[in-house]
Amino acid sequence: MLKKYLNQILSKKSKSSLKDTDKKKFYNWNNITPYIISSTGDKFISNADLYYSNIIVHRCINLISSSISQIKWKLYKKKSLDINLEVIHQHQLIDLLNRPNVSDNFSEIISSVSKNLLLYGNSYLLLEKNPYTEILDLNIINPENIEFLYQKNKMIGYQYLFNGQKHFFDINTTNHINSVLHIKSNHLKNDQYGVSSLKTIYKATNLYSDILDWNQSLLKHASKPSGTLSFKDGHNLTHEQFDRLKEHFYDNFTGASNSGKPLILEGELEWKDLEKHQKLEKFLELKDSLSRDIALAFNIPAQLLGIKGDNTYSNMKEARLAFWEDNIIPFADKIFSKLINFFLIFFRKILILSYD
Repeated sequence: MLKKYLNQILSKKSKSSLKDTDKKKFYNWNNITPYIISSTGDKFISNADLYYSNIIVHRCINLISSSISQIKWKLYKKKSLDINLEVIHQHQLIDLLNRPNVSDNFSEIISSVSKNLLLYGNSYLLLEKNPYTEILDLNIINPENIEFLYQKNKMIGYQYLFNGQKHFFDINTTNHINSVLHIKSNHLKNDQYGVSSLKTIYKATNLYSDILDWNQSLLKHASKPSGTLSFKDGHNLTHEQFDRLKEHFYDNFTGASNSGKPLILEGELEWKDLEKHQKLEKFLELKDSLSRDIALAFNIPAQLLGIKGDNTYSNMKEARLAFWEDNIIPFADKIFSKLINFFLIFFRKILILSYD
């Protein structure tokens, strides 16, 4: 059973209430000419494609995001002159957590935040009042569609492209309260945006895809390496005989449905493999090795993914415990601490948002 990992207390009060900060503009956009810096970094589109095309990457990201989304929240307040905490059951923040928006529940929000962080190294949330219901809404912003706005080397807001329209979200330079939360991973070469773990395994994922393409080609060609069909005595075929033999060979001895069929040769015909079976086995072992490298980049025990050749932990229970202690809890702490600061800055009370 995992211990409670987070007990964050924010004692600093906001200088402005939610109503005071619920403004659309802090700048006159008609009188300034801000320049734009992309917040997406490099190779983000390919990272998204990789999520859908690479089964190991897909499984790693889903395993982490689904695990974090299962964590339950609790809201507390501190009793006066008492070290004990009192659980709060009714509060505006609880209403927000129970209903972030009309489409998603909070578990889905956390899952999306985790996926964006893993894929892009950046995740964005938008907190604003619904113009129709006057209720706070919390929504995910696609990292590929948001950009930073700068003026005189100072960040003044965000520009978000949605349904072909540009939306601007300003940053209040006085109290730094804004409606957009940017959670990012550490990037040693850039202070503006984070970097994805996929960058460290770019070559491994490409090679893994090449192996799958090779396996697919292998399946189409009798599930074995290519070889040569020749006459022992050096006899030459006419063009008609050659075409007929080639057509007969491909129709009857190649493809998945013909895999394993015995090759019957007559006369002086002889078949020779061009590759050794040992090389084939090593090539397939490389696929498992690359899978372990990808799992390592996401800090997931390979045992949990069913990858062959890895038995670091004696059983699955120990592997899952290590996964939670070394991966999920620190990753959740990063996400939740950012959310805590973001949420509680809009409220005056000293609240404690914790999870078990």
